[in-house]
Amino acid sequence: MEFTKKVDAILRFLELVRGKEGQKGQHINYYAEQLGCSPRTIRRYIDDITLSGFPIFLEDGIVKTEQKMTEINGYLNPNETFLLLLAVDTIKKSSSKPEVFDRLVDSITRYAKSNTLEEATLISNRVKIYPGLSEEVSTHPKVLDSLLKAIYVNHSVEFFYQKPIDTEPEKRKVDPYYLFFKKTDWYLIGRCHLRDDLRIFRVGRMTEVKQLLEPFQMPEDLSIESYLADVWELEKGGEEYEIEIIFSPSVAPIVMETKYHPLEKKKQLPDGSVNYKVKCAGKNEMLRWILSFGANAQVISPQEFREDLLVIGKYYFEAYC
Repeated sequence: MEFTKKVDAILRFLELVRGKEGQKGQHINYYAEQLGCSPRTIRRYIDDITLSGFPIFLEDGIVKTEQKMTEINGYLNPNETFLLLLAVDTIKKSSSKPEVFDRLVDSITRYAKSNTLEEATLISNRVKIYPGLSEEVSTHPKVLDSLLKAIYVNHSVEFFYQKPIDTEPEKRKVDPYYLFFKKTDWYLIGRCHLRDDLRIFRVGRMTEVKQLLEPFQMPEDLSIESYLADVWELEKGGEEYEIEIIFSPSVAPIVMETKYHPLEKKKQLPDGSVNYKVKCAGKNEMLRWILSFGANAQVISPQEFREDLLVIGKYYFEAYC
């Protein structure tokens, strides 16, 4: 898989930079020759590593690091090894081909001393992250790999997209901007040429993904955080609502300790209940969330939500009484 090859190459590049010759300050061409790639590829590695927070940079063609990095012995410490193993284990749960990530673990272990690896493995065996998977992730690794390659070179993609309500898949052409994982699957944010607008696509519904030889320019004013800030979960578009809910004292501790949305505001009232306010889109997702609290959540506004819940309540009353 192309992604794992790149990770392995970056790790080998870091090993050279942090080694004896690298600490002397080597030209970018030296690393290109050692790794059998072009200087341009080395520049990309440096950009990727910089985004990860490592203090590495180019100065007159010389690859340099800040002093705090050169003092590192070239191996991962127990905390670094543990966090990397934990991250890979978490991603592995979301893949229909988990053996791909075993190669990443092999790459990590090559950069950890035996005692460090033993300590990190012991901890990682007792610490797990479960991303709330209630179903098997449907994204095929080849589809994900095709999207990653297109994102890397900023090229448009074509694919067939199967909505649950449609009998036949629909052909789409999209400029892929951002890829993210949430709950049970991967999602793509991109400009849909058919709708001429930004859309969120569930990657598991895509088939026959093909990268096109058509470059696109990323919008300068777009970020994944800002795009998703006004949605409850994934339901983009539609009206934004100013929602106010009163949660009963019995669920107040849970509501107060849990952050459900970045724009939420909540206040504990004298009787122990919680006043919860948020402004966002995604009406259907919000209603499902409110219903999960049963009789412990009372919607104050908007009136539209109250009426919708009344209809749902009437249905349950007639069905079970």
